[in-house]
Amino acid sequence: MFELGKTDHWWEIAKRHPSLSNHPNTLKPLGYAHIVNLIESFKPKRVLEVGHGAMSFIFKLFADKIEMWGLDDVIEDSSVYEEDLNNVRKWNPQVTFVRDLLGRFSTELPENYFDLVYSVSVIEHIPHEILPEVFKDTYRILKPGGIVSHSYDVYYKQSTKEVFNAYENAGFKWLKPKNTMNVFWEDWLDVKNKENLTDDLFEKIVFENPIEVAEKYMWQQDRKYRNSPINFVTVLNAAVKPEKSVEEPASAEKTTDEIKISECNVGDFTYSKRSFMESLIEKNIDEMLYGKKINMDDCDIKIYQNLLIYLYVRDNLKPDSKILEIGNNPSQVLQFFKKEHQCYLMKLGENDVAAVTEGIETIDNYLDNAEVNRNEFDFVFSVSGFGQEISADFEGYKRKLDNINYLLKPGGYSMFTFVLLYQDPLIWKPEILEYFFSNQHTLNEYIPMMKVLVDEDLYTMSEKYYKKNWEKYTSKSYYKFGKPLSYNIFWKKD
Repeated sequence: MFELGKTDHWWEIAKRHPSLSNHPNTLKPLGYAHIVNLIESFKPKRVLEVGHGAMSFIFKLFADKIEMWGLDDVIEDSSVYEEDLNNVRKWNPQVTFVRDLLGRFSTELPENYFDLVYSVSVIEHIPHEILPEVFKDTYRILKPGGIVSHSYDVYYKQSTKEVFNAYENAGFKWLKPKNTMNVFWEDWLDVKNKENLTDDLFEKIVFENPIEVAEKYMWQQDRKYRNSPINFVTVLNAAVKPEKSVEEPASAEKTTDEIKISECNVGDFTYSKRSFMESLIEKNIDEMLYGKKINMDDCDIKIYQNLLIYLYVRDNLKPDSKILEIGNNPSQVLQFFKKEHQCYLMKLGENDVAAVTEGIETIDNYLDNAEVNRNEFDFVFSVSGFGQEISADFEGYKRKLDNINYLLKPGGYSMFTFVLLYQDPLIWKPEILEYFFSNQHTLNEYIPMMKVLVDEDLYTMSEKYYKKNWEKYTSKSYYKFGKPLSYNIFWKKD
């Protein structure tokens, strides 16, 4: 990733960590929120902060949970003093401190050791001619697969090419693909949809407090000769040290078996992936369910969800199983299996109307009041049936979860697919999804949204399909509304 910092990068983290709101600067808490997001998403075990200075939010939040290191030194023309470094060491005894600078290849920093190396508002103070050594040293101390991330502050329209090149020349791979980069004034970056992008950016871009810029960023200049401060913004960036490639043995053959989903591998299907959709179409799973070929770049995300559930039913349920779908209309899956299994439809809410379909029994009840049919069903599922709540209703979520388990037989399975919206740099998700993961033992683990959005294999509804079928209802552009993707949860009743 190489992108301008927005309030979206900061606010969700600051709601959970209020200390990130209590600071006179705006860019430093923004940068630390970005690092918190990386730590919570990727769960690094060994972390190094470069240029921690007189304080660090990360030491306070994580030093008792993970192995934290700090690297800094007093140098000429620096606002960090000996007393500052001594105090930080005294206040954070659980942190391992090294008195040195990155780029000096200190022997106290072990090679291939750290999972995350980062800095906040530091890189802008490093002379450009030293940057190659700084990133070469970073590459040395990171483990393969480790992440390097910096937030660095630039004035509006300042060149960022030197830092960008330092990443690339050192051999790092960007955490997010280049087409998400949005430093729009850099023509060499080939920013896509520049006009729409700038409109969206200026709604939420974070600028530094100009008083802080005048008094602290320009501290080296005599006050009476300082110019009026220019607006400063932050560029958030992150990249990965590539894993060492492992060659397949010469005798290894790629399997051509049909795709199967089981209790053991459902974790591979937590969110929609392009490679999986390609495999479904390559192996004609789309024709088995829909009777025709599907264009994956011109279809609803519900097609992906239906194909996923179809495979699960096909591979895991015995003939004549009892299947319950929660929703107002029977999905393609329920209609496909109505001759092979006993198929039922239950509406989600009291005021909903369930469609009557031949071969599918409609239950005269709704999920919030489902205290009948106890221990009856082998499989309960929903295709995007949940997630449209305007506000959180935790009592309602509990009731739904309890009733789903009430309906399932012991040993019965459930699968629920949700539509999430990728609104870069965030993914919007319904509260009920996290409630289910937090309050139900699931067969797949919750994957943090940061890990989802940096996956180059992430599959979302195409802009082409959105414009034809969704935009007239949302009245928002594809990027403003968010790219629809699927996030899925599986569990088994004990």
